[in-house]
Amino acid sequence: MQLSKTSELARPAALAAGRDIASESVALPAGAHLSLVTSAAGLAALAAEWKRLEDMTANPLIVFQSHDWLSAWSDVYAACGNNAEPLIVTGYSGGDLVFAMPLVRTIRKGVRMARWLSDPFAQYGDIVLAKGYCPRQWVAARSRF
Repeated sequence: MQLSKTSELARPAALAAGRDIASESVALPAGAHLSLVTSAAGLAALAAEWKRLEDMTANPLIVFQSHDWLSAWSDVYAACGNNAEPLIVTGYSGGDLVFAMPLVRTIRKGVRMARWLSDPFAQYGDIVLAKGYCPRQWVAARSRF
């Protein structure tokens, strides 16, 4: 499921129907949980798990969400004093990383924002989700995190 650059769920059909998917009650699978990674060191520590998730995703078009791309972004852009801090929502089921939403927290003109972690260099942003999992469940849970 594609997400917009401002980290809001792209939901034109839901909006046309007058409902907000992110606010609907959708539970995660039993035994699943979310966690938050807020540092370059935390992103680096996820390397092996993230690469396994890349191999398990239903969407092969995750160039700008690959661990290699995000690490390079973090090493260069965030390290150059751009006031950007990783804000990566990760989801686990049965101890395995099955969901990742790579965001970055920035402050512009005194306003804190969450944007796609590879912004402003990536062409798009998206979640990374293992095959067999419902994107709606994970994105909705993220909104309550």
